[in-house]
Amino acid sequence: MESAAGPEVAAGDCLELVEYRIPMPCSVAEYRLGQIYMIAKHCRQQSQLSEGVRVMLNEPYESPELGPGRYCEKKIYLGSRLASWTNRLLPGDGIFVLEKSYNHFPTTKTGTCSYIPRLNIQVDTKFVDYQIDIENIFSLSQSDLDRRRVVTIDIAADQLDSRKYRADEDVSQLTSPTGRLPLLPGWQSRARPLHCCYKLVRAAFPVWGLQTRVEAYVQDRLVQQLLLHAHRQAAAWMDNWLGLSEDEIRTIESQLFDETNRLVEGESVNAETEEEQEADRDDAEH
Repeated sequence: MESAAGPEVAAGDCLELVEYRIPMPCSVAEYRLGQIYMIAKHCRQQSQLSEGVRVMLNEPYESPELGPGRYCEKKIYLGSRLASWTNRLLPGDGIFVLEKSYNHFPTTKTGTCSYIPRLNIQVDTKFVDYQIDIENIFSLSQSDLDRRRVVTIDIAADQLDSRKYRADEDVSQLTSPTGRLPLLPGWQSRARPLHCCYKLVRAAFPVWGLQTRVEAYVQDRLVQQLLLHAHRQAAAWMDNWLGLSEDEIRTIESQLFDETNRLVEGESVNAETEEEQEADRDDAEH
């Protein structure tokens, strides 16, 4: 079945539903803007020649059910990130995952069409201030609850892949002018403001003999690490986006997406360094 966000992943298509709960040291209203900055900067940071994320569409969208929102369509080029055996089976540099996202904050829906036939991923997201342990926020049936696994991600304490770790993004060590960092053990009970990002992820690969291994790998190695990395970055970069207006953040988003697309397409990008960008902001404020 095809939905607006891509192939619909029915609960029965996957062996397990995984619900990720990610507390964050900011409010839902703040994070609505923060995630725009975080996604754009993360895409720019992760992209390189013929690899990374190309933004195809990023525009306002009106849903009959949910009202005004925003639609974003990305091609995620995998390049050298693929395992060597996959490259042999699927030669060429143009292998990509197509991601379609409908953002009706504080609810979002994302669908992913994989380059691997029959592998599809669906992510439903809800954001709630302060409540980090709502039992059934997605109104799942009892049979779905029986197959659901809950994973709470601690952006300060959980182990990030060593290849992704950066000291300047370690929120357990960073200090912040806003006083929200560092995040020390037990920070979730002390942080004010605080919100929780709930993500229900269905990863379906209904192929006999491979389903268990592939779906577990997608959830435990890919999705969980991606969520930890991205949300840790969002908190580490808070001082760059807190206090900006939506127009200011959309301007930054447009610039970063333009740089990202040109970089993935092989063009030279002479982007300002972060120090130069911060200096420009300081000059504007004074």
